[in-house]
Amino acid sequence: MENVIKKLSEIESVTEKIMEDVSNQKKRMADEYEERCKAFDAETDNHTAMVLKKIRQKLEARKETDLSNMQRRADTLIKRADSYYQKNHQELSLKVYNKLIRM
Repeated sequence: MENVIKKLSEIESVTEKIMEDVSNQKKRMADEYEERCKAFDAETDNHTAMVLKKIRQKLEARKETDLSNMQRRADTLIKRADSYYQKNHQELSLKVYNKLIRM
C-alpha cells in the first residue's frame, strides 16, 4: 500500500511539473505571438505609410501639372480677349454707347 501511495505521489509530482512546463510553454507562445503581431502591425503600418506617400506625391505632381495647364489656358484666353478688345474696342464702345442711349 505504501508503494502505491509513493507511486501516486511521484505521479502527482510529475504531473505538476508537466503542468508547470505546459503553462510556461503557453506563456512563451503567447509572448511570441504578441511579438509577431506587433511586428506585423509595424510592417503593415510602414507599408501603408509608404504607399500613401507615393499616392500623395503622384497627386501633388498631377495637381501641379493641372494648375500649370489651367494657368496657360487662362493666359491664352486673356491674351485672346485682350487682342480682340484691342482690335475691336472702337466698335465695342459704340455698341455699349448705343445700348445705353436706347434705354
